[in-house]
Amino acid sequence: MVTTRPSPTTLSSSVATTAPELLLVRYIKAHVRKGDQAKNKSDQHYIAAGRYLITLKVSYAPSWEAWEDLLRIKVGLSTGRASELMQIADGRKSVQEIRDGKAQSVARLRARKSLHFGSEEESDDEGPESVATAPLGAHAALGPSNRNDTERLIDALANSTPEMRNAAVVIVLEGDRQTAFEAVTNAVSDLYKQLSRAGR
Repeated sequence: MVTTRPSPTTLSSSVATTAPELLLVRYIKAHVRKGDQAKNKSDQHYIAAGRYLITLKVSYAPSWEAWEDLLRIKVGLSTGRASELMQIADGRKSVQEIRDGKAQSVARLRARKSLHFGSEEESDDEGPESVATAPLGAHAALGPSNRNDTERLIDALANSTPEMRNAAVVIVLEGDRQTAFEAVTNAVSDLYKQLSRAGR
């Protein structure tokens, strides 16, 4: 006798109140991975992942801190990415609207960087190169919140292990952070260039 297992998408309505956390996490990861890899039908996978995320949040995250921990530790998603998937699932946004929003955000960030690090007269370089050629003291006047963020970044980099860095590469290349590939490579390149100029 052959038994067929229902696909995760057909389970979404029956799983809503009874699925164990582990099962929801597995389905979320599978749908996000399939959505990221799909050329044509990514919407259906992102919708399914979003529905499972909504169920996971309602059933297993009594507080925001618990939700953040659950996403980070078990699901491997940021709260921002989870929010996007839930917005897709409940129809507030489409996959294309999310993609367009990210593209606009990256464009705004690039524009701010080029304004912040000098005008075209000061540098012939564009994009990440202009960041790398900025004076080392350009960030001396950071505000308190920016300084805290900067110190957290330094701590995260200094305390990272080769395994953590390898895992980060896998997530950027194959996981839910593929849209951050260019920004991450530009940031790493910029850090390397600025630190190597210091000659230490």
